[in-house]
Amino acid sequence: MTTIASVTYDRAAFWRRTALRSQEQCVQYLERIEEQDTQMRRMQDLILELNKEAVDLQAAYENRGRRIADLEEEYATAMGQVNIAPDTRLDEPIDELNLTTRTRNALMREGIATVGALVKKSPSELIEYRNFGVRSLNEVEEQLVERDLELAANPPGWDGEIYGIGSVGAGVLGTLASSGFKSGQDLSIQK
Repeated sequence: MTTIASVTYDRAAFWRRTALRSQEQCVQYLERIEEQDTQMRRMQDLILELNKEAVDLQAAYENRGRRIADLEEEYATAMGQVNIAPDTRLDEPIDELNLTTRTRNALMREGIATVGALVKKSPSELIEYRNFGVRSLNEVEEQLVERDLELAANPPGWDGEIYGIGSVGAGVLGTLASSGFKSGQDLSIQK
């Protein structure tokens, strides 16, 4: 049989042991939390380092891409194949050139529907078309000049005298005519 004093003592010893165990457990728990905090800080530092490295790698990659693009451009320039943005003016239909109906119909009949197809033609080719004469040629050249475009060059040795144009081209004579030049007037330069 146990006495009250021994039960009280046993209970007190129990609670002291439990308190000590609880304190030890609390200390161990706190130590684990500190370890985890330390590991978390190390991980955060590592993540920051990795982010810095990633930014550096991305900058190096972009810089490498720029260098590659520069090299490609240098190569293309050296090879004479510079990439130029397509000229949207060449995709315009000839209807937007403000040409007379006769000129527009003559071009359409020959399959020329865009400004791009028109600038590939030389005055010598255009003048051969049915219902396309010197006036039509002047009109086309004026509209192209307004758009900073021009017709293809005449073939070497082309003589436009039979058309009343001369070898200089219709646009030059049209300009001369508007400045008071008369047909048959001497154009030679005197020294």
